[in-house]
Amino acid sequence: FQNVSDLGKSMTARISAPLVAAGTLGFKFAAELEDAFGASEQIYKDNAGFVQDWAGSLPAYYGIAEKDALTYANTMGAMFQNIGGLSREEAAKQSTKLIELAGDAAAMFNGTPEEAMYAFQASLKGNNTMLDNYGMGVSDATIKTKALEMGLESAGGQLSIADKQAATVALII
Repeated sequence: FQNVSDLGKSMTARISAPLVAAGTLGFKFAAELEDAFGASEQIYKDNAGFVQDWAGSLPAYYGIAEKDALTYANTMGAMFQNIGGLSREEAAKQSTKLIELAGDAAAMFNGTPEEAMYAFQASLKGNNTMLDNYGMGVSDATIKTKALEMGLESAGGQLSIADKQAATVALII
């Protein structure tokens, strides 16, 4: 009977414990994905379905999981709307495009999509130094030049934050 008892303990340790851990992780992942869906509905409203469908069908070669794609899109969408003044629809389009570019940049420059997204998000707030890691020489001068090419010039020749953001995105793309 001792051998049977030892076998039961061994099976519990080797099989049951990992299954419980996997179930816990699966529940956590599902909860985080649900949170990301809820956030996209708040940020994008009527355009949430577009972003959610895009995240769910993002090809694996970008190296970005659905939950991460939604989380990135939510952050970028909020930034595009709050800093850049874009509509929800335009924010959704720009966000998804930049996330795909982040996946490409990470592959090209031996980084991770998360690092590339961090660099892109920082650039939307005016910090372009990390774009150098992805072969993009974005500076105040190049932003101003691009903004002028795009016809973006605020009163007194100064660029607004939204204008700078639009020019930066154009340079990244």
